[in-house]
Amino acid sequence: MFKKSLWVATLAALVVVAGCAGQKEPAEKALASVESSLAEVKDDAVKFAKDQYDAVEAKIVDLRAKIEKKEYKEVVVAAPEVSRDVGSLKETVAAKKVEWETAAAAATEKWNAMGAEFPKLVAALQAKVDANAKRSRDKSPSGDSLMLDTVKNLWADATNLFTSGDASAAVAKADEARMKAEELATKLKVKI
Repeated sequence: MFKKSLWVATLAALVVVAGCAGQKEPAEKALASVESSLAEVKDDAVKFAKDQYDAVEAKIVDLRAKIEKKEYKEVVVAAPEVSRDVGSLKETVAAKKVEWETAAAAATEKWNAMGAEFPKLVAALQAKVDANAKRSRDKSPSGDSLMLDTVKNLWADATNLFTSGDASAAVAKADEARMKAEELATKLKVKI
């Protein structure tokens, strides 16, 4: 009786092992499929939906761990959900990318308009600061001159941001420069 029980247990174990081994190839294919799908969108996902990307990547890491533990059936069962998560991530990334491109186009348009007018304002302010400095007996830089330097530095920072491809940040920095320039223009009574 004991030998028969041992034989039945051994046979059952072999059936389980054979069943698991039969799931290995589908599990590996499922994992490869979701990894490949995620790789297609990785760079944009990290840029536009980092938290969602991290969550999906964590699920893929879990699938890899299950394969390492030879839990192939669990991988085959879980892979479709992870695949749906990757699909959802792709949709999110596509939508956010469109939003970003729209915002970048609007920012570029605003930048171009500012770029045409801002140098004229700075030139007018510089002329007024220079004229005031000529009339002054004090040869140290005035507060107006220092403020104008701040405006120029802000504009230079904005230009660098735009050149590096961040039109939205460039416009924000340029707006800061414009506000300072307008403040100085008001103080110096320069028409803008």
